[in-house]
Amino acid sequence: MKRDWDVIRAVLLEIEESDESNISNLRYDSDAGDTVKAFHAFMLQDAGMISGKSNAHQKTLTRVLLTPKLTWEGRELLDTLRSKPLWEKMKAKAASTGIEITFDSLKALAKWALGQMLA
Repeated sequence: MKRDWDVIRAVLLEIEESDESNISNLRYDSDAGDTVKAFHAFMLQDAGMISGKSNAHQKTLTRVLLTPKLTWEGRELLDTLRSKPLWEKMKAKAASTGIEITFDSLKALAKWALGQMLA
């Protein structure tokens, strides 16, 4: 599955919006619910952007992430993606120039988009 930055943004926002009393209800399961969102949550966990309890069942190939929380790096990424107008400007610039959005290009795109919005 290809990485989708809109889904990544949605997962990060969802985790941030879950307060401590609600975090125990948040889970990502590769076999239930939104598998695309779950796949992206697992990628974020593998990249160190979120943490949580993870179960991997080898017999069924099911993966579950329970009580996810943002790490420092995850909060930094979310701060880059948080503003919807800024995020839309970054995506449009990437599309018009034909560059792929990566963690590295994201920083440059954010700096450019912010400069455009403040000019």
